[in-house]
Amino acid sequence: MDAELIIAELLETFLAERHLKRLMKVRLLYVKPGKKGIFQTIKLAPDVLARKVAECHTLIAQGKPLPNAETCLNVLPLAEAVKLYRGRS
Repeated sequence: MDAELIIAELLETFLAERHLKRLMKVRLLYVKPGKKGIFQTIKLAPDVLARKVAECHTLIAQGKPLPNAETCLNVLPLAEAVKLYRGRS
């Protein structure tokens, strides 16, 4: 692999991670079953977002499916969320 390609890949990963962190601070990001792309809510107040993320955690812990979503990026580890975000965007 060329050094230029390695640096480009690292830069793309860094930029995607930074963008994803910014989005997840104010929006709930999720994947709909059978559809391509990442879906997001409107901007949410911090307390509302925290409540929605907690609801997602609870549903996942109970083994129940998320309503109208395959997975929620906000509850995934950051590395996994970035990988999914880059693969679906």
